[in-house]
Amino acid sequence: MNNLLEIINLSFKHEDKYILKNINFKNSTGKLTGVIGPNGAGKSTLFRLITGTLNPTNGEIIIGDQNIANLSVKKRSKLISLVPQNPEMPSDFTVFETVLFARHPYTNFLGWENQKDLDATNESLELTKIKHLSKRKIQTLSSGEKQKVLISMSVAQNTPITLLDEPTSNLDIDNQILILNTIKNLQKNNHSFLISLHDLNLASLYCDELLLLSKGEIITIGTPKSVLTEENIRKTYNTEIKVLEHPLHETPIITPVINKI
Repeated sequence: MNNLLEIINLSFKHEDKYILKNINFKNSTGKLTGVIGPNGAGKSTLFRLITGTLNPTNGEIIIGDQNIANLSVKKRSKLISLVPQNPEMPSDFTVFETVLFARHPYTNFLGWENQKDLDATNESLELTKIKHLSKRKIQTLSSGEKQKVLISMSVAQNTPITLLDEPTSNLDIDNQILILNTIKNLQKNNHSFLISLHDLNLASLYCDELLLLSKGEIITIGTPKSVLTEENIRKTYNTEIKVLEHPLHETPIITPVINKI
């Protein structure tokens, strides 16, 4: 696999406090990397730095062979897409209109769409299996359907890498699996993903590799089996757990240890 995203000595300081410090990692074409860690570890800050909405205190972010610090917003939008947590969506827009909006980086200076934009929108709706929702208004959708619209927008944006910030939060288990299966299917097109997750068992099942953050620093990077050890989780989350093996997939399963009263 070719390295698509490379982060070199990345740090971010806010009011004399480091939120992220000396972050180094690479993401390869077609890989799903899970970013895990406790609240306040720096996951969302990392995503904001990669998209360019925050400027690093020091370090570099390279996508392909381009340093994003040297790119315009429009050029960055052709390389990176973001599926954010709980965004405001235009409730009166149809699903098709909402996904079409993601083609903005490719429209002319008047913001008019052409046939290529319409085709890209239809293709993204098909890939995410929500073509049947095209004419529905956003306000009529379930939480899971709205999340798939956001993922469809990222597909229509046609970027080589997509960041997903807690895409399964506030969803029931059925919709969590639906969303993560959709992401895994999109990997077949050599699309690369960075996904932040709180659910360690879902991260274990779906991610090719995991990046464990704590207090703004990388604790370890590797396969779910090498990262999700009892020692790593006890040290990072300050809680007692046991790691078992999934009976079907041989991936780690995290289960808490509680003292019954």
